[in-house]
Amino acid sequence: LMNQIVEYNDTLSYITVQPGVTQKQLACFLKDPGDKHIMPVTGSSPYESITGNYLERGFGMPPLADHADAVTSIQAILPDGTYYQSQLSHLGCTKVDKLYKHGLGPHTDGLFFQSNYGIVTQMTIKLALKPAHNTVVIAQTNGDNLSHVIDSLRCMRQQWDIPNISIKVFNSLYSLAASQIPYPKEYMDRNDHLPQSVIDQVTKDNKIADFIIVITCAGPKVINNAVARELKKRLNRITDSIVIINEFRHDVLFKLKNFIPSNVRKKLDTIFTAWSLYKGTPSDKMLKLAYWRNRNKTDKHAEINPAKDGCGIIWYAPIIPFDGVSTKKYEAFFTKTCKKFDINPIFNFSNTADNYLIAVSALIFDPKTQGEKARLCYLALMEEGIKLGFPPYRLPFLAMDQMLTTYPSDINTKIKNALDTNNILSPKKYTSAE
Repeated sequence: LMNQIVEYNDTLSYITVQPGVTQKQLACFLKDPGDKHIMPVTGSSPYESITGNYLERGFGMPPLADHADAVTSIQAILPDGTYYQSQLSHLGCTKVDKLYKHGLGPHTDGLFFQSNYGIVTQMTIKLALKPAHNTVVIAQTNGDNLSHVIDSLRCMRQQWDIPNISIKVFNSLYSLAASQIPYPKEYMDRNDHLPQSVIDQVTKDNKIADFIIVITCAGPKVINNAVARELKKRLNRITDSIVIINEFRHDVLFKLKNFIPSNVRKKLDTIFTAWSLYKGTPSDKMLKLAYWRNRNKTDKHAEINPAKDGCGIIWYAPIIPFDGVSTKKYEAFFTKTCKKFDINPIFNFSNTADNYLIAVSALIFDPKTQGEKARLCYLALMEEGIKLGFPPYRLPFLAMDQMLTTYPSDINTKIKNALDTNNILSPKKYTSAE
C-alpha cells in the first residue's frame, strides 16, 4: 500500500511519508504525539494522497498553503529501475536534505512535479507549528467594485507578504453551490446554464452578494489583529460589509447555530467547515459543491463520493495576474465561454503568496447528458485562456494530449527521452518521448 509515515521530526518540523499516506491519516498521526504540528489541508477528500496533491502543486489552508513549496526532499524510482535521491542525500547528509529543499547543484527534485519522469516513493515536507490563533475576515461587494477590491488586496499582500495569510474571492454562484443552497428545481433537468434573472433572484432571496471575500490569517493573536485592522481600513469604503471572526466569536456562533435562521445557518456551516480545515482537520464537506446539480445524494450522513454518486465536475484553474483589470477580463471571458457550452460560470480567485491569483473554476455538469459539452468547454477555456495570458496551473488528463500537440516542449521531451527511452511511464502526462 506504500502508506507508511517513515519519519517524524518534531524538533525540526518535518515529516517523511510514502505516497499512500492520506490527509486523514497524517492529520490523525500529528494529533497523537502532542498536537504540536499542523498539516495544511485542502478542501478535497480526507482520503486524498498527500504526495499526489503536493506533486501536482496543490495548495490549501495557511500556514504553508503552497504545498509544492513545502516539499524539501524526494526519493523516486526512474523508468529504468534506477533509484533516485538528491545530491545531498547521495553525500550521506540525509537530515540536511530534509531541511534544505534546494539541494546542491541543479534542483533535480523539481523534475518530479507535474511530470512522468519517475515514481515518487518518499516525500519529506515541512510542517508548521499549530497556530495559536485563527482570524477570518469576510467582506462582500458588488461586481462594479471587484477591480478596486482586487487591487487593494494586492497592495495588502505586498505589504504583508507572509505565509500565514490566504485570500479567496468567491463569485455568487460559487457561494450558492458551496453553501448548498438548492439548485432551482425547474432548471435541474435542463442542460443549460441558469439565466441571469434567476441567479439574481436566488442570490437576493439568500442575501448572497456578487462577490464574497474571505481572508484567513493563522498565527500569533497580535499579528492576526493587526492584519484584520489593516484589512478593515482598506476594504471599508469599497465593500458593503465586513465581518471579523476570531476564536471567541467562532465558538459563540457554533454554540448558537441551532437558534439561527436556516438560510443564515447554511452560510455559517460553510464557515464552520472551513474553520476545521484551518485547524488541520480534513473534511469531505467541501466536496458537496459537486452535488449542486445532483439528485442522488439523499442521506446527509452517507459517505460523500462525487464519482460514485454520478456527479460531474471538471476543475479549470488558470494563473492570472493579481490586478483588477485581469480579474474583470477573466470574469468576462470565463462567463462567456461557459454559457456558450451551457455551463454555469462558477469560480473563485485564490492567492497564497506573491502577485498572482489562481482562478479556481468549477465546471459542474450532468455526466449523463453534458459530458462532451463539459470536455469541449474545458478545452475551449484552455485555448482561449492561453491566448489571453491565463495559462492553467495544472491539467486534467482530458487536456494533456491537446497541450502536448499544440504546445510541445523541446526540453521536456529531451529529459523524457533520456530518462524513459521506451516511454513506458504515464505516456503523455504533461510530456512525452519522441
